[in-house]
Order: sequence, then C-alpha cells, then structure tokens
Amino acid sequence: HGLECERLLNKLVIISRRVHGPGHQITCHLEIGLDLCRKRRVVMMTNDGMKEYQALHFDEEEGRHVVNGPISNPRKPDEEEIVTAAINDIILIEGSPVICDGLKNAAH
Repeated sequence: HGLECERLLNKLVIISRRVHGPGHQITCHLEIGLDLCRKRRVVMMTNDGMKEYQALHFDEEEGRHVVNGPISNPRKPDEEEIVTAAINDIILIEGSPVICDGLKNAAH
C-alpha cells in the first residue's frame, strides 16, 4: 500500500530541492522525515525483550499487521522472519504508517 505521508513528503523534497537547493535546512529536514517514513518501524515484545520490526502491510482479512524482523544493527536479513501481530501487540514509533479512516468526509 502506498502511504500518503511518504507520497507527500517525496513531492515536498523534490519541490524544496528545486526552490531552496539540496543543502538547505528545510530540504534536509524533509529528507530526514522521508527516511523515517520509509523505515516503517514498530516495536514488539519478544522473549528477549522489546525488539524493532519493519511494518510491511495490514492484512485486512485477518485484521492483523504483517511485520518483518526483529531488526538487528547491523541488519541481518537471514535472521529476520515475517510474522503477523495484532495492533495491541505492537508499539508504533516515529515513522510508523497509519491510516485515519474517519477523516475521509471531514471538512478541511
């Protein structure tokens, strides 16, 4: 699923580079925000404590989030696995994807 935040930030980065230049403070802040959105990180409790995972998508049939991890530093993709988790089992951190359904018909 495409994320609206990532799509909008991508457009803003392009415009900011054109208007302000690639090294401008505003462009740099927008690029940091875009990087955070692309990471799509969440935290889950495991037997070894809190671990970071990457949110892949939401499975509407099961009503669960599909995540990949746990993510180590440096990253070791061979040790990561894809699992599903209920929203109550994960903690959304900065850059986590969310969809606000109730705002579709709001006056704004």
